[in-house]
Amino acid sequence: NVSTAFSRMGRMATQRDLSPRHLTADEAFQGLLRRARDLARDGKFRARDLANTLHSVAKLCASRRVDVADGAMKETVEGLETTVVRVAPSMVPQALANTVW
Repeated sequence: NVSTAFSRMGRMATQRDLSPRHLTADEAFQGLLRRARDLARDGKFRARDLANTLHSVAKLCASRRVDVADGAMKETVEGLETTVVRVAPSMVPQALANTVW
């Protein structure tokens, strides 16, 4: 599940571990970004999964593990943001708070 993968990486970003400092160079991470863009484009992200994914992306950016200005990362965030507009009315308050964070 894409949301779960991002959530686990977001948790890793706040811990001191040996994971790559810049994930955008990782081929598997690029695949995950592509999958997230596909789900967003196809309207297959549920509100909670979308909120959790965006929250995790924010944690990865805050820890400098990814750069939101990177091409693939930027495209992914833009796709997720577009999807938020569509699903925001169905979000529970916690999901909305995670998205805004």
